Amino acid sequence: MTTTASPPPNELRPIGTSRPAASATRQLAEVWNHRSLLLTLAGRDVKSRHRNSLLGFTWNLLNPLLQMVIYTVVFTYFMPGGTPMFPLKLLTGTAIFSLFTTGVTNGTTSVTGNTALVSKIWFPREVLPVAAIVSNLVTFASRISILVVAMIIYRHPPAWSLLWLAVCAVLVTMVLATGAAVLLSALNVYFRDVQHFLDLILLALFWFTPIIWSYGFVANELINRFGPRWERLAMLNPLTPVVTVFERVLYNPAALPPDGQHQFELILRPTSWHLQNLGYSLVVGLVLLYIGLRVFSRLEGSFVENL
Repeated sequence: MTTTASPPPNELRPIGTSRPAASATRQLAEVWNHRSLLLTLAGRDVKSRHRNSLLGFTWNLLNPLLQMVIYTVVFTYFMPGGTPMFPLKLLTGTAIFSLFTTGVTNGTTSVTGNTALVSKIWFPREVLPVAAIVSNLVTFASRISILVVAMIIYRHPPAWSLLWLAVCAVLVTMVLATGAAVLLSALNVYFRDVQHFLDLILLALFWFTPIIWSYGFVANELINRFGPRWERLAMLNPLTPVVTVFERVLYNPAALPPDGQHQFELILRPTSWHLQNLGYSLVVGLVLLYIGLRVFSRLEGSFVENL
């Protein structure tokens, strides 16, 4: 009996080559086997994002700075909330939140934006949304650099012993973003309204995440009205745990004056509380990733015809 040898994992095959149905684990393994292609596409995304731009990479620094200035003016002078070092809190929350939103936004259009590549050669198309997530790490790094400068200006140290917890929050956010990007990138091939509807969803998600307001604002209200058990409702948004971890570690309310800590008492809990919340977000991210991979596998056979 003769067998047909399968091509090496990193070899790009003709577009006519079909891929048999694979498990989610196999899909991820194929993405890993094509990691050199993934990194090439991620580098291309970073370069193309700033091509023909007068300011180029500087936009990665200006965007969060301008956003910080606008929100600081509004919520300090027009709608004061009394949050100490509000610009620092805002930079902390938007840094990790943008890691998710920018990655999902770019990932959603990753397949439709690479029509020529998808139509000419075969490769695991899941590489495209994952590459969009990876390329977004460059923008995230620039936001973190601004945050570091802000901490130096304010002379406000992070919680050094908990920096590992912030790394965990970044990894969980990457899982959430990857799951959403894989799912939406496949749906966007068939329904282009997805990318437009996504803007509204992310806008709503911003206001439902404790970035401008504090976690204790909603959590204490739930506790006072319904009892301590109902505080879990404040964590239903899977981005809330990663934002509260970033605030606990980088905004570090423990280093604030005693009179400024009262609105952050709930996130000054033991590390185990934050790990439990991150565990919930990780489970949501893994479920979303599994669903995304299954939907992607089912729909990708007709990508070329619909692009």
